[in-house]
Amino acid sequence: IRINFKSPKGYHRELLVGINPNCSNEFDLGYDAPMNEYNVEDMFWLIKGHEFVIQGVSHFDKDQILPIGVAIDKEGPISIGLESMENLPEDKNVYIHDILNDTIHSLKEEPYTTSMKPGYIVDRFALIFHKVELVEPIPDTTEVTEKEIILSLKHGYRDNELQILNKEEIVINHMSIYTIGGKLLEEHKSIPNSKEVRIGIRNYTPGVYIVKLNTENKIITKKIIMKN
Repeated sequence: IRINFKSPKGYHRELLVGINPNCSNEFDLGYDAPMNEYNVEDMFWLIKGHEFVIQGVSHFDKDQILPIGVAIDKEGPISIGLESMENLPEDKNVYIHDILNDTIHSLKEEPYTTSMKPGYIVDRFALIFHKVELVEPIPDTTEVTEKEIILSLKHGYRDNELQILNKEEIVINHMSIYTIGGKLLEEHKSIPNSKEVRIGIRNYTPGVYIVKLNTENKIITKKIIMKN
């Protein structure tokens, strides 16, 4: 799969990703090509926080997430498009997930365009292969005040933990972590009832995940970015 990028100043970049059974989502010597020439504005794959122009992975399944970073020097429109697909089924879907705008866009239909401000952005875009989130919203008829649902989550990558900031000390009965495609990864019960809770979690590939919190009277789902 080749994708292309056009920046506000008119810079272009093409990225390549391919499937090989010897590859992983980590750095694979001989398959992944680091970026060695930088434009003022650019786009790149992200592997453990480093920039690449080519990478190999083992599959393009529903739970595959390929983080993309961009460098922007001038505020304005950008475009991310599908250059070509080779040796893949015709019905294979390719999407750009814009985490900031909470949108999933099919690159097979047309390039994704949005306006961006200057910066080095590594936690906004990802190439994914499945659009429907399988973490279905659960109907809830209980009236809950705004105060009762003030919860924030953060991934503490240094200690590999999920940090829950719970200022109102809402009782959380259960926590579960899913891929963006809805695959259950792990569950935690008996969450301490305090203003700040730290829960050790497994070491995951950098990307966007979904955390579901079951409180006494509401189920809350939040997206969170895991980093290395």
